Amino acid sequence: MAEPRHRAVQMFLDLGRSFPPEYPVTAPVEDTILDEHALARVLDYGVIAPRLPALYEFSAASLDQPRLTGLLDDGVPAYAWPHNDRPIWYIGNTGPHLRAIARATGVRLLWAPSPWASGRRGPHR
Repeated sequence: MAEPRHRAVQMFLDLGRSFPPEYPVTAPVEDTILDEHALARVLDYGVIAPRLPALYEFSAASLDQPRLTGLLDDGVPAYAWPHNDRPIWYIGNTGPHLRAIARATGVRLLWAPSPWASGRRGPHR
């Protein structure tokens, strides 16, 4: 896996291209998220997101800051947008492969599939 000519190395190097090229980001949030590379999306939604409650609980206990867990709204980060804007967190949660990755790494992805289709802009109708 660490062989420099191996595809796995290239995939991790491509993660740098998952970040917007300039800040502040001027593109719509939806476009920015949907432009994220597949490996980054798998890590974000298939590995990290299902563990957010446990991560926040661990951090709250480690830092002796119980209020940290209040920054999640039913497992979704709730410090950037109000509850009504929660769907922003589901935009990149597309494809059954994310549920498979979550299961393979030992957790269940509890979020419903995104109403946003991969490669399309806007919710399904």
